[in-house]
Amino acid sequence: MRELMTGAARVGLTMLVIAGAGGAILTLNPPQESSQDDGITLVSEGHADIVTTQLTDRSSTQKFTAALEKMGHEPPRVYDFNGNTVYFSTREVMGKTPEDLLQDYQEAFVVQGVNSRQHLVPALAHELADENSQEKPSEDLQEMYEAAANGEILPQMITNNYMSMGGAEYAHPSEQGDGALKETMAQRTAKLEKYGQKFRTAYVSCGGDETYFDTEVERAVEADGEMQQAATKLGMALDKQEKTTCSGGVCNEEQDAYANTARKMDAMKAIFEADKSLLGCPQVNTLFQEFAKESTEQFESRIRAVRQIEAFYDKESGSSAVTAMWSDEDFDLSLASSQDLPDSAARTSAFEKCDGCQRALSFKGNGRESNYASDVLRVKRSPVQVIEHYVDDLSRKGWKLSEIHDTIGQVYKSQGEGLPSNARWMHFSKGKEHLTIHVKYDEETGMTTLTSNTTD
Repeated sequence: MRELMTGAARVGLTMLVIAGAGGAILTLNPPQESSQDDGITLVSEGHADIVTTQLTDRSSTQKFTAALEKMGHEPPRVYDFNGNTVYFSTREVMGKTPEDLLQDYQEAFVVQGVNSRQHLVPALAHELADENSQEKPSEDLQEMYEAAANGEILPQMITNNYMSMGGAEYAHPSEQGDGALKETMAQRTAKLEKYGQKFRTAYVSCGGDETYFDTEVERAVEADGEMQQAATKLGMALDKQEKTTCSGGVCNEEQDAYANTARKMDAMKAIFEADKSLLGCPQVNTLFQEFAKESTEQFESRIRAVRQIEAFYDKESGSSAVTAMWSDEDFDLSLASSQDLPDSAARTSAFEKCDGCQRALSFKGNGRESNYASDVLRVKRSPVQVIEHYVDDLSRKGWKLSEIHDTIGQVYKSQGEGLPSNARWMHFSKGKEHLTIHVKYDEETGMTTLTSNTTD
């Protein structure tokens, strides 16, 4: 069931990427007061969310933003990230360590109904403790998996100078509309069983002993009834939500059947990993890739909102900079993590996509933040060709090229370093607008990456 952890890891990585991009923007652009005539429709809506104080009929997003408001966060700023609407809000705190902030925020989340209880230890620490123990997994760890499935905010990392926590809101398949995504638990069990048969066939065709395979699967399932792998625990916690939509013996039987089949898949994975030579067999390798791709996509399709908080602590000043990021409840992870974003999902900016380019990032502000945009493009061309294209294209559109490359070179020289041979900077201006483009070439892949930032 590694596909669930792959999906969960991508969710966490995507949240950190978005939060990192937003944090950089917020650092460079201090908060601005807005007024009724600023035309900030989305910011006004976001601010309405952050000050919601009613305790009934609130969405999970309203509960989250109410907790931020109680903690003293600024009104949110709104951006479009690869076709998704995301919000950012910052807070400066004095005299609080990362551990202090974790406890403060967890308490606020409990009060506002985001969390059922305070979570103060990262799930990874619980998981490592369980892996080193022969005893039944701790109740706390299982509670954390169920909390994750319920969209609670859980610690991810905590050090002496850094803290992060986050969560995602999921929809179970029966809530996902018509078509392939809407599946009953029985249908998902049948799909897993079909893959189990495929793995058995591949194992035998690659030289494995079918009797050994069957015996090991059954033995592992019996021994692993309580010691499920992390991915299975997360998957089962997600599917536990579905019990609210059905009742009685049929519902329980379907859940038990799914749990048993999921444990068999974990056992099969262990068999293959115990014999590394099998993973090199073409049939097995192809099947693993197919299963991981389909399962990860299905898992990711269940994400409908993400939330993330990061805090950076400066020991010298005793201050912490906290950035909160959250999405609306129509978040599309496939777009957020895309390395070739469809043009329809990209917001227009001065930096247009060149022929043959793949867009990996489209980040643009709304309302008072609409002056800021950032794009990342990749293309299999030499840096010289790419630079010539954009100098010509932007010049024809009225942009003037500045000599920022020499300035950057002086910065590197002052630090005793040379300007990287594979990197170039260009700076353009047009009236009050400024466009900076960083061009970097990867000799191994032959790909040139362009990162642009537009502001005024």
